Amino acid sequence: MAKIHLEGGIPWRNRRGFLILVFVLAFLLTVVIGALTAKFVLGSSFFAAAQRLPSTAKHPVKDAQGAPLAGQNHTKRTQAEADWPMDGGGPAHTGALAPAAPPFLATASELWHANLKSAALTPAAGSAGTLFVGVGDHSLYAVDARTGAAKWRAATNGAVVSSPAVSSGHLVATDTSGTLYALDATSGHRMWDHRANYSSSPPTLAVPTAGKPTWIYAGTTQGVEAIDLTGRLRWTFHTREPVTSSPAVVAGKVYFGSRDNSLYAVDAVTGMLTWSTRTRGDIVTAPAVDQDTVYIGSSDAKVYAINATTGATRWTHRIGTAVRQSLALSTTGPRDTRRVFVVSGRKITALTTDQGRETWKYTATKPLTAPALATDTLLLGTGGDILALRASDGRTAWRKTLGGRVTASPVISEGRLIIATANTHQLYALGTPSSTSELLGPKPFPQSSEACAPPPAPSQRPTR
Repeated sequence: MAKIHLEGGIPWRNRRGFLILVFVLAFLLTVVIGALTAKFVLGSSFFAAAQRLPSTAKHPVKDAQGAPLAGQNHTKRTQAEADWPMDGGGPAHTGALAPAAPPFLATASELWHANLKSAALTPAAGSAGTLFVGVGDHSLYAVDARTGAAKWRAATNGAVVSSPAVSSGHLVATDTSGTLYALDATSGHRMWDHRANYSSSPPTLAVPTAGKPTWIYAGTTQGVEAIDLTGRLRWTFHTREPVTSSPAVVAGKVYFGSRDNSLYAVDAVTGMLTWSTRTRGDIVTAPAVDQDTVYIGSSDAKVYAINATTGATRWTHRIGTAVRQSLALSTTGPRDTRRVFVVSGRKITALTTDQGRETWKYTATKPLTAPALATDTLLLGTGGDILALRASDGRTAWRKTLGGRVTASPVISEGRLIIATANTHQLYALGTPSSTSELLGPKPFPQSSEACAPPPAPSQRPTR
């Protein structure tokens, strides 16, 4: 049989294999070109991020030092295991744990209490099963949230009278000597410190804007500073009077009140002023931010709702006496059902967030602490008691008497209500035990500073 030839001399019976080979080579070339194009168009960060994704839940994402990020667990954390990493529960300072209530809200048993050497003058911070609390004996303690056992103790130059903050494996705090500390949250090792004019303002740890690492925002006797986690000063904003409340950081803006009667909004990256608005009294409470509104209390006995973008006043509500405790916000559900909860002396008042209309009021026999909100339950200290109120109507859900005076605000961590007493030097965990073995009783704390890391060498001091 005569053979049919192509012009190039390839036999017809070999044409099929030749075409298949050409098709495969073309396909592989297309894949390579597509991958190279994606890398240059999307950027190398896309591929780096993909390589950092854990293959399973047993391999957590780690920070630059190779440590798991603070607040991250190897398994999915339930709401009952949620954290309270800084004053107000987070950078927005809503004072709320949402959306689901931990199981202890229906009732509260004492799970454990720890005997502190001195008064706990500040609310605790909680992250990834560890509580961090400042004590009047010039110390910071790390405590196991489930057992009450002390993990480490770190010495400070003065008493820690404001809440510490924890994020990305870093713990930051200020003390009465005006020093800002950055510690390793796992070991308590002091990474750096800076002694300046830091006030009793609880520091805030937050990402200034998308793509940036976490920064520290702290009030001083002269305004607010932004510092990165290496200790480098990023910017300073000056006010006429001290800033003693904790700055709120939301959507690229830093909101803070000052004793100069003003509320400020500045750019979180540059520190440039966006707007400021005046009240008729000094502001010592932390701003609470929800969506496009900033809520603040003032010593002029008013609560203000301020447009977060323009600084214009949306509404004001007169409470009757000076507002010197931070607020709590309900941030879920339709806007007209949300509430802002305001403590003023012995009273707590619920206002609608959209109009500032009062819906209920509760009056205690002794002054109230700032509230912590868990779904439909408000948790407050009053005298020697812990008080749980229904957020919907202000009625008492339960009340528990402790062995000392409660002056620090309660916090919620790992499904437990954490509260400290000032005069008896106790740290309590209340909740619903899963078994009788979880009722652990008192825990001793370290009696020496053996766990304290030495101060860093001068080369480790922050860059100013």
